[in-house]
Amino acid sequence: MNLTNKYLINPFMKEIKSKDFSSSNNIFKMIIGTTGLGKTYTTFNTYIPHCFDNEDLDLVLFTYPKTEVYNEEDAFAVELNTNKKIKVIDSPADLDKVFLYLKNEFKVFLAVTHQKILHKSNKWFIDGVVKQGVKVGWFVDEPHTWLACSDYRNYKNTQGYHCPTYNASLYKLVSKISAISPYVFGTTATPTNEHKHLVEPFGDMKFNTINTYPTVNEMISRSGWIGGEQYYDLNNTDETESTFSNFVDIHVEKNEIFGKRVMMVSCGQRNSKIGFTVKDVLKLLRENLDSSSNLIDNQITVLTSDFKGYVNIKKTNFNNGTYQFVYDDVSEQQVIRDLNNPDHPSKFVLFINKGTCGLNVHCLKSYFSFRATDKKTGTELNGKPITNQAVQILGRMMRIWTGESNKDFVKQWGYDLTDYVKSLNTVQKNTLLELNSFDVCVPTNDMWKATIKEIRTKFNPSKIDASSWINNT
Repeated sequence: MNLTNKYLINPFMKEIKSKDFSSSNNIFKMIIGTTGLGKTYTTFNTYIPHCFDNEDLDLVLFTYPKTEVYNEEDAFAVELNTNKKIKVIDSPADLDKVFLYLKNEFKVFLAVTHQKILHKSNKWFIDGVVKQGVKVGWFVDEPHTWLACSDYRNYKNTQGYHCPTYNASLYKLVSKISAISPYVFGTTATPTNEHKHLVEPFGDMKFNTINTYPTVNEMISRSGWIGGEQYYDLNNTDETESTFSNFVDIHVEKNEIFGKRVMMVSCGQRNSKIGFTVKDVLKLLRENLDSSSNLIDNQITVLTSDFKGYVNIKKTNFNNGTYQFVYDDVSEQQVIRDLNNPDHPSKFVLFINKGTCGLNVHCLKSYFSFRATDKKTGTELNGKPITNQAVQILGRMMRIWTGESNKDFVKQWGYDLTDYVKSLNTVQKNTLLELNSFDVCVPTNDMWKATIKEIRTKFNPSKIDASSWINNT
């Protein structure tokens, strides 16, 4: 039995066919799984089509936290795998059309951001679904973000800091559907402490996990492998800059020897006391890349709320070594396509708050953080590190990367490395080991140390284990 069936499809079918399912309102069903297991693929190719065809739902919502999480090919999968007469409404979505299509006996798949469904101008929509008695289901992607907890009083123990203004808007809205429908699910790699019942919800809707994680060994052929880890003192500017410089040099060298790998860099906020903002990091990259004669156009990408595109470094005076940064606006989806393209020169991507979940770039294989974040629970949970977001960030490194596009690889080998490894000679196996392993360099603190430990014991095989597996496959 393959892992997708064992850990995703079979538990879902068991849950939905159980004798108590029809009466399991007010329960948010959590589906957990490591990156690479296929949660998103299974949602669009199995879960949602089943809800339309076999459960006869009229409306299925899929909501997601950030624009980079969703692409229109996901909607294509729902259409291709559903036998019913279906209409797809996604971004930019016209919610008025949902009821028009339903009235004309179409089934509707609605895929929008959480923000879209929560916007005050759309407050009428969920109330209309409930009032009209629509047979509805809701899949919430990455519920550890906007659906982390049910009330501001649980925020510290789930997110690591107090937020008195948090009003649990998504929890309250999903609860309305959960009260009338058992078909309410969420998929994530990192359930929060409330999802895990370490703290209990303040509302009527409870959380219940319906499956388990695969073992680390089971994931060895379906994930990236964690390689080197390095910690540094972010409060020591000289050490920080030196560590980053060395990390960049290693990253560039691996690109030259083995093929494309992309480094993801989490930069400081504009108002960060420590600094290392996007502009600061661009200057550090300029110094490194100039010294290694690697000033190549379109190799540095930036994805922030202020700018999306490429930042190219141009020498303005060769005698005194002055430079300027040239900003080239490019759409987010195009940047992601370029990052995934093995022939495109992009090898650095700078973030501030994006990239924490759902970003699908297979060649992300180096991570450096300039963020001082060190999240912990309150004293009632003994101040334990909260690793959800940090695990999600490193989850971007966990996808398979062989040096060719994921689409081409999957077409020939499926999303599994076993048969592919068998086809390789010794040199090719060594190249794969480097391409598919990821390196991490983060500030020294309790959160990151707990995160790396959790990654190694719960989520990802090590590069050492992968080497042994490759040689014995």
